[in-house]
Amino acid sequence: MFNNLKTIVIGTTLTAESDWIVRTGAAIARATGAVPWLVYAYNLQAFPSELGAFDNAWIEEQTQILRQRMDRQARETGLDQLPGFGADQACLA
Repeated sequence: MFNNLKTIVIGTTLTAESDWIVRTGAAIARATGAVPWLVYAYNLQAFPSELGAFDNAWIEEQTQILRQRMDRQARETGLDQLPGFGADQACLA
């Protein structure tokens, strides 16, 4: 039924509650041989004025935190063990 499935996109909220979604997507990818992608759509929180002048370092820090959470979720759900899954298949959008 899914012989032509080549890619599966798994949306996440990066919470423990979304782990089952990632596990389900990983199971489908494993069963079909599709390449999994993990995607998190986000908006950065407003820049805290108490930090002073806005700079790109704050954005980089927030993005790095999200990236670490994605890596952790991929590892804890076994997604990172699937063939074809790598750092390029974990996307912040």
